[in-house]
Amino acid sequence: MDLFLRKECLPDTRMNVLEFIINWVNDSRTTQNVLWIHGLARSGKSTLSTTIVNCFRESGNLGTFIFFNRDVAERNNPWDVIRTMAYQLGVFHPDISEIIASALKSSPNICLSPISYQFQQLFLDTLSPSKGCTALAPIVLVLDALDECGTPKDREILLTVLSDKSRDLHLNVRFIFTSRAEIDIFRAFNHQIHIRTLELDITV
Repeated sequence: MDLFLRKECLPDTRMNVLEFIINWVNDSRTTQNVLWIHGLARSGKSTLSTTIVNCFRESGNLGTFIFFNRDVAERNNPWDVIRTMAYQLGVFHPDISEIIASALKSSPNICLSPISYQFQQLFLDTLSPSKGCTALAPIVLVLDALDECGTPKDREILLTVLSDKSRDLHLNVRFIFTSRAEIDIFRAFNHQIHIRTLELDITV
C-alpha cells in the first residue's frame, strides 16, 4: 500500500468535512455506522480519504484501509477485499488477531468460501460484543475508490454484503466508503437507513 505517494488535503481545506467525519465516528448515539462519501471525478475523494486515514491512524482507530485502482490487477479484485480487511484488522490489534486466528483454525476454508460467509466469520463474529472487541471503539474501516473495484457485475456480491451485512456490525465499527455515484453503488447504498451519505462539492 504505497500510501506515501498519496496526497492529503491542503492545510485549512475541507475542514468542515473532516470535522463532520470525526464527529460522526465518535458519535456513540448515531445508529448509522456506515458513511458513503461520493462525488464526481476530481472532487477530491481520494485526497480526503488519505487525510481521514492518516487522522485515524494517528488516533489509533484505523482498523483497515484499502484503496482500489482499476489499472492495477491486485488492487481491483472484489474477491480479495474481505480477507484483506481481516488481515489488516489482525495487524491492528492482537486481541482481534487471536480471534481471527481461532476462526481460521476452526474453519480453514473460510478464505475460499463465499464473500457473505467470510464477512460473517471474519467480521460479524469476530467483532461481536461477546468477543469483547467493543472496548476497542471506535474501529474505522476505510475503502477508497470503490467504483474502481472490478466491474459492476464483478462487485455485485461484494456490494450486497457490504451494504446489507454492515447493519449487523456493532456500532463501534465504522465503515467509510468513497466512490463515484455509479448506478450500482448508488442503488446499494443510497436507501439504507444505517448508511449516511455525503456528497463532495467539486468547487470546495
